[in-house]
Amino acid sequence: MTFDDLRFVPDVADPDMLLKVLDRATENSLRFWTRPEVTDSEFGGLHFWFDSDGNRIPFPPEQRGKSVINLLRVMMLHGLWLAEHPEDTRVSAQLERGFRFLEEHHRDPATGCYYNWLELDGSLIREKGPRWFTSQLDSISTIYVMYIAAELAGTLGDVRYLKVAEDAFMALEKYAWDSEFGGYYNTMIPDERKDFAKSAGQNMHMALALSRLIRVSDRPEYREKAARLVGLLERTMNEYDLAYNDMDREWKTPVFSENPRFYGSAKVLAGHDAEVVWYLEDAAEAAGIPYPAWLERLGRKLTELIEDDGLFVLWCDEKGGYVRHDGVIWWSQFEVMIMLARLYKRTRDAKYWERFNRVMRFTFEKLMNPGNGVFYCNAQLSTGKVSAQGGLAWKGGWHVVRALIESRKVAAFFAGGIEKERK
Repeated sequence: MTFDDLRFVPDVADPDMLLKVLDRATENSLRFWTRPEVTDSEFGGLHFWFDSDGNRIPFPPEQRGKSVINLLRVMMLHGLWLAEHPEDTRVSAQLERGFRFLEEHHRDPATGCYYNWLELDGSLIREKGPRWFTSQLDSISTIYVMYIAAELAGTLGDVRYLKVAEDAFMALEKYAWDSEFGGYYNTMIPDERKDFAKSAGQNMHMALALSRLIRVSDRPEYREKAARLVGLLERTMNEYDLAYNDMDREWKTPVFSENPRFYGSAKVLAGHDAEVVWYLEDAAEAAGIPYPAWLERLGRKLTELIEDDGLFVLWCDEKGGYVRHDGVIWWSQFEVMIMLARLYKRTRDAKYWERFNRVMRFTFEKLMNPGNGVFYCNAQLSTGKVSAQGGLAWKGGWHVVRALIESRKVAAFFAGGIEKERK
């Protein structure tokens, strides 16, 4: 395979070529997610649903409507495009549409918290249904608003996004923070709370969001809270050097799902664990505390879960055991790429760079549309059947582009110095 094939991945011994490949893949994804087709002229805001060829398709009825996380991820890609193309008035207008929909429909004016899913027209979903497709004020929604708003504030220098991020932090402190045991509840609004669990997903994303907020508004309370979360999340580690996905209120006992996703005894969401390794590296740095040694232990354990061909497991049991399944899911593949690149830069252990190369090659081969360089959400390995393009926007291309940019920083470092890194 040569550079002419969009799926081409060079050997990591050639970092200059790797930079070219990462830049090309980034450009292709940004172009895809900022096309005119992203404008939702029917219902307002942005459109997220595209088939495997990139054509717009109706919103699937089983998804009920629009997710705030989808919206934020696509908005972030618009911000990255505008950072390089500030004269692009069309993309700027699309980003404004997204921002207006976010503030006019997803934000609850009474609390300042954000609704997860809404009907297509922006109204609340009144019927009961699966948790992820109802209009609940889940903490992850407001955390993600804080995260992406802080990113956009830094990327574009727009003070409106900084205010949104800081207001979201205040809402989370008021409605989701557990003042007794620490950490953020999965649910908002104390008077209505029935779920007292602490998800690693919510709290590690909050740690990452704080690291981004500190970059644009360095305040002591942000640093203190980031340091607190790094310490709390260490309690999710088990004796096998993996991290449980859900903990009880006191951060003592793991909470196991009654319906494990893929494997009968699944207790660890390995894709989240890979995120923990690099999220908390950033959070610790932002908080001004030493790098937590346990992150490297977790990274080493996760590296053992990468198959020889480059497939990374999504779920596993508490010991790291799993049964290889007949599918590859994009977000876990890209998150472990970031983890491996970061660990290589930190340790200079060649095994991490070799595994990075293996995972990247497998991911590009199995998940990239060779016609336009945009990634599918997942693929069935036995048949080669792929999902809709861009993962129906549930991951909105942001996992892809973020991983490409973060990997590029490491490749640039080894290609010739820090001055080549993309800021």
